[in-house]
Amino acid sequence: MQRSREVQEPCWNCRDKHLKCDKQTPKCGRCEAKNLDCVVVSKRQIFRQGSTAHFSEDQHWVNSRPKRARLRVHDTGGSVVSNVQFDPSIGHTDHGPSSIPPTSPTTQHSSEPFNFFDFTASENQRLHALAITACEADQLAHNISSLTGPLFREDESPQDSVTSEFSSQLLDISDPRFPAHALSVSRSPEQIGHRDSSEGTNSFSGPVQSGYSPTSTSSDSALEPFESVQEACLLRYFIEELSPWFDVCDDRRHFQVEVPYRARHCPPLRNAIYAVASRHLSRLPQYRTSKGPKYKGQVLPHLSTSTAVEYMLKCIPALIDFHKICDREYQENIMAAAVILRQYEEIEEEEEIDSSTGARDQQPVNFLAIIQAIIETTASIPTHHSFANAVFWIAIRQEIYYALAMQRFPRMTPDQDKRQGASAANKLILFAGDVTRWWLGDRSPLDWAVLKEKLHSITKELMPEFVPILDNKADKSKGEIFSTVWYCSSAQVFGAQHYEIARMMLIAENPNIRNDPHCRIAHRKVEAQVRSIVLNICGIGLSHQNFSPALVNAVISIILYGEYFTDPREREALEAVIEKTKAIHAWPMRKLHHAVKAKWEFIDSEDY
Repeated sequence: MQRSREVQEPCWNCRDKHLKCDKQTPKCGRCEAKNLDCVVVSKRQIFRQGSTAHFSEDQHWVNSRPKRARLRVHDTGGSVVSNVQFDPSIGHTDHGPSSIPPTSPTTQHSSEPFNFFDFTASENQRLHALAITACEADQLAHNISSLTGPLFREDESPQDSVTSEFSSQLLDISDPRFPAHALSVSRSPEQIGHRDSSEGTNSFSGPVQSGYSPTSTSSDSALEPFESVQEACLLRYFIEELSPWFDVCDDRRHFQVEVPYRARHCPPLRNAIYAVASRHLSRLPQYRTSKGPKYKGQVLPHLSTSTAVEYMLKCIPALIDFHKICDREYQENIMAAAVILRQYEEIEEEEEIDSSTGARDQQPVNFLAIIQAIIETTASIPTHHSFANAVFWIAIRQEIYYALAMQRFPRMTPDQDKRQGASAANKLILFAGDVTRWWLGDRSPLDWAVLKEKLHSITKELMPEFVPILDNKADKSKGEIFSTVWYCSSAQVFGAQHYEIARMMLIAENPNIRNDPHCRIAHRKVEAQVRSIVLNICGIGLSHQNFSPALVNAVISIILYGEYFTDPREREALEAVIEKTKAIHAWPMRKLHHAVKAKWEFIDSEDY
């Protein structure tokens, strides 16, 4: 009589033929029917049965269980007291010097008992910068958005004593990126978690190290000259060449004056500057030599196309842990790093294609989702925070650029306080953003009428401040295409161009034209008006060629309504504007240029 065997393993015959064994004894059913020898497969041993190693009785063993600490930072006006307690609920054996004593100096004199919480799934996500992918970046951005609340209270002033809501977060000090010096006691706000400015200047010879602390602020330690000539050149390049992009409507020039100073003490902000500067510098042909890029007489042999990526990856840990930051100034630094990195993404968006293979040199790493999640938090910043407010307006301008160039609906909407306190140029930019939202939305005729009425008010109230100092109309008889228009400041240039873009869109997208009894005549009139505005915007940009955003706005106008041009000379002039923007400012123009040419080819085809 057969019975089930005790060892629940199949026989070799059934396993070899991938058949289900009934595991009967002494023979399974299949072996019994075919009169085969039924040999049971021996159970595999997962673990080694023994070891010959011998250890002394006083051997110190390393605890493999992670230790979790809670870091509390209290801003008392003069100093920040950092209290750390380890979770006693986590079983660990503190044997030997490898373990942290439970009664270290950092845990004494606790003023109140701590409540310990389990990490949520999103808080436990730790991602090494070199392994992160765009898909994971989207998930991390969702986690940041869900965990990050308003950064500043409206009733909070810069001098107020603050206990940040982020101090309730638990920090995993077993994370190799968490610096040990962040657990010090009674350090001033300027001393917490920062390295000397000479750190981060080494060449990239090892794994990427972020060098940041979630509670870092600026340092009062004495500054020293950079050890790396390359990074000194990159910082100067940012100050002289790139900071005007960010300070376009900022009279206080925060990104030219304050950001470089903060970057000397803040590694993530410093690395963000290096990333955008190295990417832009390496794209310009006038700096290339046989020995490497050369800037201000300094040859930079180690500056390559991959250098910018390495600098950018150093910033990612700080961006991921943005929701843990307790210090307001450090929050502002990471916000500034985020908008700088988004500028890097704009430059990096169009990677050069290898002409021989038709493929990209390397797969781009896109962290725009993380950056976007941080930038969206700037909307909660009170207007009296000057530096953070400057970052907010840069984020708004970047939103409008992406909306117009990539047809992505803007996510950020300024509240009424920010609108009322905005400068004249920023009000024009906001109006262009409102028109863009309508254009990418349902294009309601009622909303168009409201925007049209608002345009009349802006023309009457604000535009008298934007009268150019020179306005020479193009002389077509001399072959001139663009007017010469000079303004006093970059804010006037940028504001005037956004006003023209908004006016152009309202004219071109007028929903009432289709109901006009003279529809064809109305369309021709609209096309003539739009062409005139496009040429005017391009004329403003060409009159301020050293100002990159002016030429970029000119290209935006060409992208939007370049198909309205049929004159070959005008088309050639518009293409020259696109190529000039790419040549002078290394702005990615290939996709945009191809899009405009595709529209012209379609219009010229017989199918149109």
